[in-house]
Amino acid sequence: KHPDRELHILINENFSHVECFLPMVDKVYTFRRNLFQKMLGEARFSFFSAFDQVGSDLRELLSREYSKAYNFSHNKLAAHVLEQVQADEAYGILYENENYHISGLPFRSLNNSPEAPSLRDLHYIDYLRLGVGGPLTSVDLDFSLESSQRCEDLFRQLGTQYIAVQVFSNEDKKTLSFNKLAAALELFCKLNEKCKIALLCSPSEASQLGQLSSRLKEIEHRIVVCESNLEEAWLILKRARMLLTPDTSIKHLAALSGTPIIEVGLGSANSNFTGAYSKNSMIVSPRVDCYPCSHSEDCTKPRRYCEQQVDADFIGLLMFKFIDQMSDIHVLAEEYQDTVEVRKGVVTKFGFFSVPLKTSLEKGALEDLLVKWMNWLSVFS
Repeated sequence: KHPDRELHILINENFSHVECFLPMVDKVYTFRRNLFQKMLGEARFSFFSAFDQVGSDLRELLSREYSKAYNFSHNKLAAHVLEQVQADEAYGILYENENYHISGLPFRSLNNSPEAPSLRDLHYIDYLRLGVGGPLTSVDLDFSLESSQRCEDLFRQLGTQYIAVQVFSNEDKKTLSFNKLAAALELFCKLNEKCKIALLCSPSEASQLGQLSSRLKEIEHRIVVCESNLEEAWLILKRARMLLTPDTSIKHLAALSGTPIIEVGLGSANSNFTGAYSKNSMIVSPRVDCYPCSHSEDCTKPRRYCEQQVDADFIGLLMFKFIDQMSDIHVLAEEYQDTVEVRKGVVTKFGFFSVPLKTSLEKGALEDLLVKWMNWLSVFS
């Protein structure tokens, strides 16, 4: 929308490693949020040390003048930081005149403000896009990520035909049990005799994969544990035929790389709202009343009912058909429709939309879904 303007972002220092995926950004500033919060809460730090630290970290940022500033983080701490930024216009959660308020209708709706409609029929990314007033445009991102020696060793083990599987998420309630995942992978290997399986994990997760590996003895010759950082994971995904994943950041890397995705939404995952923004995605959701549950809270049920609804054979069959028999997936979805819903991701010039896979979905029913979605979009644009 503003090709002649520079784009600067401010991110938590803990996520500075994502800079390699932001070639369109002219300047990245980092903020030591964990240190700031520690300084606010621990008695060994002087009263104003936290504010002095912020001023030191952001000295260059605060010395600049901006035409527009946006708070994408939706928290009050960021509102106080944005208060110090010299900008002609500011949007999102702001702190002005000793009060918090939210500027911009999409941001108000995203933050459940009473001033905005309470429905949530749009994808998170579309709220942000509409918040900045930009059209949906395809961006040709040119990444020049160099492969590491570890990555090259993994490629030699994987060969040219493999799928990727992300096992873990930030919350256990979002993941399939090891037994169920192992059964699904074994069935997939029986149906597809060529593909190897890249089990993706961060260095901190590698030790936990032993329990899953012990359940995969029959197909261990086709399993490659891929301990990798974010850049290496992107390179592995780029060559994979598909990714099976719970709700976690890896799915967004796969969307960025164009890799087909099967996303199993469990627990607090709200895949229609924060799912992979991809036209090559398939979203599996359990049919239980308690799904999705509250974010960052333990499951309150005696058993994880959402996980029990997702059958291992269904996942194994879905993986196989996703890469070998795509035309039959709607039949599989109908066979298991009492326990799960399967939706196909669609990216249009208006944004992201997901369509339920049903052989009985008539044209009129689909039009009703689209009209509802377009009406919701028209609230903002």
